[in-house]
Formats: sequence, C-alpha cells, structure tokens
Amino acid sequence: MSQEPFVNAILAKYNFTDVKPSSIPMDPSIQYSRDQCPTTAVQTAEMKRIPFRSTLGLLMYLAMGMRPDIAFAVSTLAQFVDNPGWVHWEGVKKIYHYLLGTKRLRLTYGTSATGLIGYTDADSASQAHRHAITGFAFLVDGGAIL
Repeated sequence: MSQEPFVNAILAKYNFTDVKPSSIPMDPSIQYSRDQCPTTAVQTAEMKRIPFRSTLGLLMYLAMGMRPDIAFAVSTLAQFVDNPGWVHWEGVKKIYHYLLGTKRLRLTYGTSATGLIGYTDADSASQAHRHAITGFAFLVDGGAIL
C-alpha cells in the first residue's frame, strides 16, 4: 500500500518539491525543547505566518496511516504545536525532505509465512521532559499491523 500520490500532493502544496531529499526524518544531533519557542511578540508574530500546525497535521495523518517511519519525528515536534519556534519549523521541513527522498516506500502485507513477530524500542528518556517515548511494531507474515 502506497501513499505516493498523497505525498506528492502535500510536497507540492507547501513547495517542497525542489528541496534536497534526506535519508533520515530527524537530525539526531538536535534536541528540541521549550527553550526554542518564541519569547517575544515579534518572534511569535513571525511564527504565526508559518503553516506549522497544518503541515504537522498532514504528517500525523501519514504517520498514523502508512508511514510509521516518521512517527517518532512527528510526535516529537507535535509537542510544540502550541508555540513552535524556528528550530521546530526546520524540524518539520526536515521530515518533508525525508518524504521527498522516500516517497516510493510502501507497506507490504503477507510476503512470507513467518507468523506474528513483535519489536519494541524506547528512547531512554532522552527528551527534556525526561519521559521515555516507546515505539512498537507487530508484523504478521511480514506485513506491519496496527
């Protein structure tokens, strides 16, 4: 199952079709925090012109439906939807760069008769709020299920 036409549409909607593709959805060297949120009225007004909420909403739709590979990056940046800073916007753009480079990826169901397999991982509470973020994936016969 593929979302390539949808990815192409949102890339075109936000003018991300000519950006440099990326091989990762999030820069691992950047720690996002509330300290990066706007603190002055000028900064807040500047960020109001940025379509942070709508671009992130479309990414959430993709992450929940067919692109679990972007789920961690999207959920990390969604923590700042009420007061995003420029660094957070750059993070959202990085996900779009990743989508451009991986838009042909798709979920495949039933490629082998392996039964049920589960995977899980956690980030060891590396965020500023010190809460662990956990992810999991279950596969039935090689295809991811929710």
